[in-house]
Amino acid sequence: MTISSAGFSGSSPESKEGALIDAGLDLGIFEKRGTWLSFNGTQVGQGRDAARENLRKDPELAKQIREAILKKYEEKSQPSEAKA
Repeated sequence: MTISSAGFSGSSPESKEGALIDAGLDLGIFEKRGTWLSFNGTQVGQGRDAARENLRKDPELAKQIREAILKKYEEKSQPSEAKA
């Protein structure tokens, strides 16, 4: 999945939040307990729809999650150092 296909650019607001949730779950950014999604100890929402709505209402939280996702993507794209 590329950043643009993950909905980080050129998408409607609803799909951006959904893409953040999908990428965050795939990369382990969110903690999931039952139906609750949390990020760094902050409950984002109970269920996908509530989490998406809360991210839409809290752009600062969405920005923090986006930055954490991009950092994970960068870490994954870095070549591993060969161990001698």
